[in-house]
Amino acid sequence: MEGDKKQAKAVQSRIEQLDVKEKVEGQAKIQINFELTNPPKNKILIRGEEITFGYDHHLIFYNATFEIRNKQKVAVLGDNGSGKSTLFSLIRNMYKGIYTVPKLKIGYLYQEFENLQQDKTLLESVLADSVQENDSVYTVLMNLLFTIEDFDKKVTVLSGGEKIRLSFAKLIVSDYNLLILDEPTNYLDLPSIEVVKSVLKEYEGTIIFASHDEAFINELSTELLIIDNKKLQGYQGTLEEFKNSKTEANIEQLQQEIEQFQLSQAKSLLENETSPRKIEKIKKKYEEMTRGNKGE
Repeated sequence: MEGDKKQAKAVQSRIEQLDVKEKVEGQAKIQINFELTNPPKNKILIRGEEITFGYDHHLIFYNATFEIRNKQKVAVLGDNGSGKSTLFSLIRNMYKGIYTVPKLKIGYLYQEFENLQQDKTLLESVLADSVQENDSVYTVLMNLLFTIEDFDKKVTVLSGGEKIRLSFAKLIVSDYNLLILDEPTNYLDLPSIEVVKSVLKEYEGTIIFASHDEAFINELSTELLIIDNKKLQGYQGTLEEFKNSKTEANIEQLQQEIEQFQLSQAKSLLENETSPRKIEKIKKKYEEMTRGNKGE
């Protein structure tokens, strides 16, 4: 343990030498060797085909299909009660119709801290799951706002926020190569959210997560999986890009509806107009609008 502390102090000394900008943006660079997780190289890691699932008489998914691509950070979106946590559970339990590649190893963020050994120290708990060099473990812990003095604390005395940050540390240094995070910002204050987000952005593996924090989703996600009407729709892009695409689609639909209304009005005028001069004018306008709709 004394040797561990000496190594940790050396890491802390290197961190303290960083300038202010580096400390805010990324603390010490985390040197995780992701190859130690034996990561799969497949393009698609998880595939769900025609998933139908519900509780009692409440149907949650019906013939839902989805894919999780390698090295993506996928935000699962949906209304409260739409099935985000249920989807995570189905993936973890390999429900009928869900297929994963052989090398995939899934790590899960437990909200009740079931994966933390309460009688161990903080450092012992992290090292118990680690496949990384000790220096890398210390850097991860310090990037997650732990100090050397915290290393000897028993897990049982840690606050909820500290336990969440410790859970993240355990996942990052473990042999998991895909992480499922259900509401990862629970218990965290703003500084903690920022450091967790920074660590997850550096993570080389695949992440599937759900969060009510829109800023967190915007900054972390590279793809979306949207639960809508008991189906799953993938979107390759950020939440902001998705919103912009929906806005553009709505504008285009509105323009089409306006044009159709104008055509309908012109047609109605033609049917009820008696003045030859006005009829000719309306006909000309109607023909112009029709040509425009055909793209001529």
